[in-house]
Amino acid sequence: MNMRKEMLFFLLSCGLAAAGCGKAVQETAPAITAVGGESQPTIQPTSIPESTETGATLPPATETPIPPTDTPLPEPTARLMESVAILEGSTGPVYSLDWSPDGNVLASAGHSQSNLWGEDLQQTTLPGHTSYVWAVQWSPDGSMLATGGQDGKLIIWDAANQEQLASLGEIFIFSVAWSPAGELVAAGTSRGLVQIWDLQTGEMIKEFKPRVISESISLGWSPDGEYIAEGLLNGEIVIWDAESGSDVKTISGYTNRRSDVNGLAWSPDGQLLATAHQDGPIRLWEKGGWDLQQEFTGHGGWARGVAWSPGGKLLATTGGDGKVVVWDIESGDREAEYPKRPKPIWSVAWSSDGGFLAAGSGLYDRSTVNGNVFIMEAPPDE
Repeated sequence: MNMRKEMLFFLLSCGLAAAGCGKAVQETAPAITAVGGESQPTIQPTSIPESTETGATLPPATETPIPPTDTPLPEPTARLMESVAILEGSTGPVYSLDWSPDGNVLASAGHSQSNLWGEDLQQTTLPGHTSYVWAVQWSPDGSMLATGGQDGKLIIWDAANQEQLASLGEIFIFSVAWSPAGELVAAGTSRGLVQIWDLQTGEMIKEFKPRVISESISLGWSPDGEYIAEGLLNGEIVIWDAESGSDVKTISGYTNRRSDVNGLAWSPDGQLLATAHQDGPIRLWEKGGWDLQQEFTGHGGWARGVAWSPGGKLLATTGGDGKVVVWDIESGDREAEYPKRPKPIWSVAWSSDGGFLAAGSGLYDRSTVNGNVFIMEAPPDE
């Protein structure tokens, strides 16, 4: 990734902090908060009294002292991740994040705008929406950005000049996903429909409708282009054949609790589908048989954000408890955690080189409360 750690730390050491959004497609310096380690107070040992009020006394000095145990203290199961930068220029909750394929630009969602954060952490505002932006995703080659919003717009942006190439759709859009070749974009709507748009013609060429109508709140196109996974508010996970539009599999009945499929993501090799749920667990499903392979429980409350490391060995998740958790897929252990924040963390994205994680926070449906984007060093993907 060209966004070098040295650049981030240089910016932080210089104390950059400026206002975020402004005019349409205007570059401004975001407010950046450096996170440094504060010195911890020294804890003074408490002296032991020779006697207590009840008259009990210490054992005589001639008694044989009990030797310390040889058993080592248990090691923590997860290391703590620290912020490299905190970006404060976003209006409303950050429902979605995505790094460009080259790792140079981070896109984030906001209210009535999307934001681009460049190599120097400069902020560019894209003001095309009139309500909450729920989804942002780069095209596979990084030349375009798709944003979907509550205003019913699916906007395609030219990455080079930040201009609109197309404004499509008319139904509340919760989620977007690009085809691997980058010529098609899928949009998940509030009516449960998955709409496939051809960017060459600007026409909707397909529309998939689940058997039970429920909001399509998460979406993912498999790396091989064969399937589209749709996560519904009612907890069902629908696997669509991307070519024919047939319902290959509808996964349901895996829990008796409310289990909105708040987020989903395919592993880099396309063999596993990770889903984040309202009842808290992160679930992994095997491609083909669609059986539940693994379940992680680590969030206090609902889980939402989910992102694979580039090598596919780690999985980052977020939730209403304000935490980011990184899981080791093979062992099921927590590899790392980001300390709890006061606001829910909705979204998470892994940089293409595996070096950084970005997480987006905010308050649900509160456009006047700014969300934050936290950038942190990611654990090694090995």
